[in-house]
Amino acid sequence: FSSSLSGCFSSDELITEKFGIPGGLVLACLNSSQYKELVIEVDYEENQKPTPETLELMVERIESVCQKEKVTYELFLTNFNHEGSWDNDEIRLKGRETRDANAMNDNQLRFHFMFPSGKHVEENVLGVAVDASTVMIFVDRIKESENFIQRPSWENIESSVTIHELGHLLGLVNLVY
Repeated sequence: FSSSLSGCFSSDELITEKFGIPGGLVLACLNSSQYKELVIEVDYEENQKPTPETLELMVERIESVCQKEKVTYELFLTNFNHEGSWDNDEIRLKGRETRDANAMNDNQLRFHFMFPSGKHVEENVLGVAVDASTVMIFVDRIKESENFIQRPSWENIESSVTIHELGHLLGLVNLVY
């Protein structure tokens, strides 16, 4: 065992992780000794609310891979007070400003998903994970991605992009352990 894994196997120790990197909280997700619940905080602007199917699919995917007694989501209608394109630094800052509680809060592990109006500075980006617990999904860009026969529909694209970004938080890419 390396010292970087200390705390991963005992409920008496804190889990040491890389919070600023997507996937950095994967051990906290996989281990239920310290964080019994996982809460998905969803902040959205008017006309950007994720579909119920997207929300339920996030819960289902987390329940299938994370050892948590309870997985829930909380919805907040939010005014992001932002115009134009978003860059990753603005996303990180807005995530800190709008999040209801810290990522590691008492017995809760919290992921923060934001659904603002607007687009990413990189034209083809539909969603982005900017740190270990923060994601932004660009519904406006997703709706533009739907083709004229609506296959796949923008709702299906939204679900796919959201689950893809959730995968980054769950350590399926950018592994840090």
